[in-house]
Amino acid sequence: MKRLLVNLVTALSLLLSIAAAGMWVRSYLAQDIVEHSTVTDTPAGFRHWSYSLATWKGVVRAGAIRHDYSRVTTPAANAQVYEMMLANARSRAAQSAVEPKWRSREAEEWTIRGDHPLGHWGLTWQPLDETTPQHRGVGLGASSPWWFVVLLCSVPLDLRIIGRLRRRRRGRNLCPTCGYDLRATPDRCPECGATPSPNLNPS
Repeated sequence: MKRLLVNLVTALSLLLSIAAAGMWVRSYLAQDIVEHSTVTDTPAGFRHWSYSLATWKGVVRAGAIRHDYSRVTTPAANAQVYEMMLANARSRAAQSAVEPKWRSREAEEWTIRGDHPLGHWGLTWQPLDETTPQHRGVGLGASSPWWFVVLLCSVPLDLRIIGRLRRRRRGRNLCPTCGYDLRATPDRCPECGATPSPNLNPS
């Protein structure tokens, strides 16, 4: 059972790595966007959820934001702003319902998003937490370079390959850490100082 589970995880890691690598290449050819928006009435007003997943050249970004608006009737100016926000949210939700969930357009550089510059190694993390008397907004946005996504997806596969290489080295009387020939010194590696498992037999 354990071996079957390891094989399944390794196969899934391989498939995800290939898919992520394919999307990495595709990000330089087209920008893919997946968006969804919903509006629900609440006793105090309305709630607007917005989800998005988008790619730029070499970068993928995901975000989720929830806006809670309290109903306002006075003064008239605030009530008008509330009605405008509600109309805008309903319009976005209606548009999200009829548009394709996945759409593509010409690939773009991330530099167009000057409001969220890429961080170190291309990773960004933008939490949202804002409160006003009539509004509460919480959410999270994060971006990552595609190479980092590929690296994460390949971790189980990499561990499996490393494990096999180490077992092969042990079978050939090689140090599993550095690959040094241990036939003359099976108890300790003179190259790196590692102590191999006792199943190494000098030949």
